[in-house]
Amino acid sequence: MVKESLEGIHEYFIRLENGKELDLDTWEGLLPGRFQTHPFFFFNACKVGQSHRVANIVDGWGITMIETGASGYIGPLWPIGDKGAADFGIHLYNSLYEELEKNSTVTVSDILRKTRERFRETGDPTYLSYIFYGDPNFRFVR
Repeated sequence: MVKESLEGIHEYFIRLENGKELDLDTWEGLLPGRFQTHPFFFFNACKVGQSHRVANIVDGWGITMIETGASGYIGPLWPIGDKGAADFGIHLYNSLYEELEKNSTVTVSDILRKTRERFRETGDPTYLSYIFYGDPNFRFVR
């Protein structure tokens, strides 16, 4: 979940399963250094792919993940429904699994393209909401 205040300052947080909120500053504070293993993140919650510029500083979950050492980040740009979000996640992971069964590597851009093609089948714009932060030539390896 992303929360925006009315003063034009954007406050980013996600609500965890236990009901607590995790914001960008807390996230950065949890990491004394940078990620050493460069994990890949997929956040499947409303608007967590957005970024905003305030006082010449660009902020948002995707940018923060990359700055803290993630190899990549995927999140939606606008509000998404539960059914469409679940379907997108299932197809994203299934596409990744299927491609890695056929090939030893696959680019994240190929997986996203394949998953977004479901928009043509379903007409659900949720499939178009997701954005990737990172190197478009990033490869998943089996």
